[in-house]
Amino acid sequence: MIASRTLSLCNEFQHISLGDKRREQRAKLCLSKVAESPSAAFPKIFKSNSELKVFYRLMNNKHIDFLNIHEGHRQSTIQRASKNDTVLLLHDTTEVSYKGDVHREGLGRLRHGGQGFFAHLTLATSPFPSFQPLGVIHFLPWTRAFKEEDTSSLWPFREKEQERWMMAVENCRNAFTQTSAKLIHVMDREADDYSIFSPLSS
Repeated sequence: MIASRTLSLCNEFQHISLGDKRREQRAKLCLSKVAESPSAAFPKIFKSNSELKVFYRLMNNKHIDFLNIHEGHRQSTIQRASKNDTVLLLHDTTEVSYKGDVHREGLGRLRHGGQGFFAHLTLATSPFPSFQPLGVIHFLPWTRAFKEEDTSSLWPFREKEQERWMMAVENCRNAFTQTSAKLIHVMDREADDYSIFSPLSS
């Protein structure tokens, strides 16, 4: 049963491309283990020191970043979603916080203090009545600088964070150019911006 589930999760990342077949296979196995227990700490997920070292070495590899890791899942999500006549795209932003007072490299300031990063996500689901989750079609992380005069360690916007909503819409549009699926975007009031509605109405 466990072996079957691991194989299924490996298939989820079949489109992953890391420039090396061995690296890709290693990544599929590591990601499958993480997906089985997403809330667990890495030392709990990887039972032996050797497995844990392999995972850390993989994550520190210069050929790997969040984009090519997510792309494997994104392509599988597009395949599933394209089988539907209508696809709901649920957009929202969340904070990922890290405890402790020691500053961690690569993290930034959160809304109410502490350190971590922001993630703007788009979850694709089937329409009513099933609302079946199909996968995360868009993932955009960023950090805010601790001081306004500092440069943020990860800032993907031209000017302001509000751009993330339109960036997600454009990313989803590009994902479904080869299908006839109708896309319905669902956002909260924070997305109430002219830049969103003007392109969507054209």
